Amino acid sequence: MLFRVIVVGDPYVGKSSIVRYFKEGKPNDAIQSTTQPDLIVAGIELKNKVKAKFEIFDTAGQEIYGSLTRSYYRDKDGVLIVYNVTDRKSFDNVQRWLEEAKIHLPGMTNIYIVGNMIDKNERRISTAEGKHRAEYLDLKHFETSAKDGRNIVDVFMSLAEDIYVQKMERPEYHQSIVKIEDDFQSNKDQSNSTSCSC
Repeated sequence: MLFRVIVVGDPYVGKSSIVRYFKEGKPNDAIQSTTQPDLIVAGIELKNKVKAKFEIFDTAGQEIYGSLTRSYYRDKDGVLIVYNVTDRKSFDNVQRWLEEAKIHLPGMTNIYIVGNMIDKNERRISTAEGKHRAEYLDLKHFETSAKDGRNIVDVFMSLAEDIYVQKMERPEYHQSIVKIEDDFQSNKDQSNSTSCSC
């Protein structure tokens, strides 16, 4: 199964660090501010043992709200809007990033707000304030640290579960799965019928 996700937010909120930690399972201190969009592929196993693959589109660090084109969002199954808990402006701009995502992905429900850098002492946005904003916007909220890895796997696991449930509710998705299984069984039967029984 393939899940396509886009990660957006103000510059210097740690978008790339979150994605890299999820893929590599450790912090990467060599990461610099992303200068161009990057596509990261990482695997995940859901609670029901279904194996899935994430294609995570990490937007460039210098992007600002209103500058991402529809092509960035095309065919995405989920959106992570990241802010820095030590930067009030990045938190205030969550609303603008959400508006942009909804313009390009009308009807999208798999949108998470992620407060990053909770390992730092200079916190400006409390957990309670972040949760309150998410509840007001009817979105899920997580807080993470790309330095010690807190909650990063939880974010992607929760998102994967939500996307999986949504995909399985689509009739056309069920039909494609049935077709794949039928084709597989047909090929298997054909192979068995042509094999030598000497």
